[in-house]
Amino acid sequence: MVSEMFSERTALAAGALLHDIGKVILRANLEESIQKLAQAEREYHYKEKFKYSHAYLSYLVLKTLFPEEPYIIESSYHHDPQNAENKKIAFIYQLADQFSSKERSERTRELSDPFLRPIFQNIGFEEKFRDEFVYSLAELKLDKEVIFPKRGGIEEKAYPQLWNKFINELRQIKEEVRGNTRTQAFLSRLYYLLYKYFWCVPASTYDRERGEAHYPDISLFDHLRITATLATSLWTDFNQKKLEELLENQNLSTEKAGELVKLVLVRGDVSGIQAFLYDIANLKGVTKRLRGRSAFLALLPELVARKILRELEYPTVNLLFCGGGHFELLIGYEEGIENKLERFEREIERVLVKEFGGKLGLVLSFKVFTLKKLKNYFELIQSLYKEIEKKKKRKFAHLIASGEFEDLINERFEEGANYILCPSCRWEVVREKEVEDEEKVCFWCRRFAEIGGVIPKSVYIVFTEKELPKIKGFYLETLGGVYFLSEEKVKELSPEKFQMEVLKLNDTDFLPCADGFKFLALTVPTKEKEVLTFEELEKFSEGDEKLSFARADVDNLGLIFREGLGKDYSISRVATLSRMLDLFFSGYLKTLFDKEEFKNKVYTVYAGGDDLFIIGPWNVVLNALREIRKDFKDYTCQNQEIDLSCGIFTGRHSYPLRFAGEKAGEAENNAKDKKPAICVFDEVLKWDSFEMALAEAKKFVENFFKKKETVGRSLFYKFYLLLKHYKEL
Repeated sequence: MVSEMFSERTALAAGALLHDIGKVILRANLEESIQKLAQAEREYHYKEKFKYSHAYLSYLVLKTLFPEEPYIIESSYHHDPQNAENKKIAFIYQLADQFSSKERSERTRELSDPFLRPIFQNIGFEEKFRDEFVYSLAELKLDKEVIFPKRGGIEEKAYPQLWNKFINELRQIKEEVRGNTRTQAFLSRLYYLLYKYFWCVPASTYDRERGEAHYPDISLFDHLRITATLATSLWTDFNQKKLEELLENQNLSTEKAGELVKLVLVRGDVSGIQAFLYDIANLKGVTKRLRGRSAFLALLPELVARKILRELEYPTVNLLFCGGGHFELLIGYEEGIENKLERFEREIERVLVKEFGGKLGLVLSFKVFTLKKLKNYFELIQSLYKEIEKKKKRKFAHLIASGEFEDLINERFEEGANYILCPSCRWEVVREKEVEDEEKVCFWCRRFAEIGGVIPKSVYIVFTEKELPKIKGFYLETLGGVYFLSEEKVKELSPEKFQMEVLKLNDTDFLPCADGFKFLALTVPTKEKEVLTFEELEKFSEGDEKLSFARADVDNLGLIFREGLGKDYSISRVATLSRMLDLFFSGYLKTLFDKEEFKNKVYTVYAGGDDLFIIGPWNVVLNALREIRKDFKDYTCQNQEIDLSCGIFTGRHSYPLRFAGEKAGEAENNAKDKKPAICVFDEVLKWDSFEMALAEAKKFVENFFKKKETVGRSLFYKFYLLLKHYKEL
């Protein structure tokens, strides 16, 4: 049963997501719209009511599409709430829009074109300015030609094409929900539709009506989603009371309101991820279990975030970011919110202890602040980070102090039964009589293997509140479930019955079967749709049959977020930078690994946020990392301040994954000492030197093999000893 509070917040979110779509109509320069503007100017001077032409154009579209939804129509009055029928709602939109627009850069450079600039090109620790790159006006696809920035050469005529495709699909989703726009299903489809078409459209450029110039490095989509997050956060009993007091005093001052209303920034970190992921034995079926386990860990933070939003009656638009084992939410303040969040933290910890015996945990931190302090977003984030680090040292503190932790552990054992460690994960316990051989593993290892096997055949991912019968997926009591489905299976489910959201995997063409899309790095080598074992994967090696285990991440990321954005640091820029980095690792890498030279040869253990861990034939991995780094530099505008470092461990397929992951991590740390660099075969090389070494090695092999078809290990080992001795001297 959907509550009235959730329904109202959903309507507010939808209005906020649509409040500025008139900007796209203006840039598309559609003849019909321009004529309507001219007619309105002659008849009643629309600027007296809406102030700006884009607001009036938004009104015309919204009034036509949503005539019976005043919450959505009132968003058109976000520049002048006094003219709206419901002044409180319009004032909320004005507040959300203005404080979301605080992100506008201090760079007031007048630009002649209406194109989005990449946020990457001006990140730095010195006062430098570059304006070489722009994004194409194209619907979002995991295609290098679409999501990589270009040096000019973009045509404005793409605006009408973008608008026409968007408005046609908006009409389609409106018909599909049969006028019921106050549902999560409608809001999700609207959200992803805006992401698909307006990720490449700037939120603001040179404004001739205002005579203001705004540097266009924030997309319209990011501006709209932050505005929606703020609008729903203002819809609490506490905040509404403050706003109503201003209305009664006829004081619609955004500055005064910013001092009165309060928000809550929440950050959650799932702890124990690395140990949970790597601690797995190389038994038969390990690749499937690893694939399922890494997918579970990638999705667990979102399950937790959705649980919290659901309990607090917020739509998922309030999820600012989720990836790399953590999430960030923005919600409104209400009496007792602190106690609620602490209760949620303990409730989720109980579930994790009950299921995983303390191997995984949750650390939750939050900060209450006035809307006005949103402009000091950096300070808010820093205080959250410090609190998270403190709490990580006191994991499960409440449960341990109350004795619940011990009780939950004891509940996992049946009195009088004999238990042994699961031969796969070696931390979960299994009743001895259930284990006949090494393939008999614990419940979660079996579940991970099932999911690992079904992922390569899946087209959709489904988040649910209730458990889905006879469908492969993960379900945690009270948190909800995540399931992977084929095209046929998704049509058999009832969204209403299971309260579910269906997202298409790695494909932005999600209508009509899905509510949106999700990028997940799910690359696994397969043969006839069956996941290859590490032993089979090793056979693709050139020369010596070995696998390389490689870990990489972005250098100085904390410093980039903290200081690289400089004076332009804001909630919108942090959200944009996080989303664009995740788009590369969670999304684009799958496209890269689908290239012929890598297809069915690279196993993605994880990739998302700002890092990755891949496994493959040693020579394939070396070439893959070279391509990843090359593309990452292009993706980030060849900015010298943004780069990757990588560590590689090479060994046999039977080498324990846990130790291989640790050794790759050690190699990555060694590379970080000389960053940006790569550590391979225990040598740390700058990327240019790595390129040169590969070229020299190729030349050496070509010359050497002119006379010999094969070369024994002993000869190469002699070369190695000679080189080692040479280096020592």
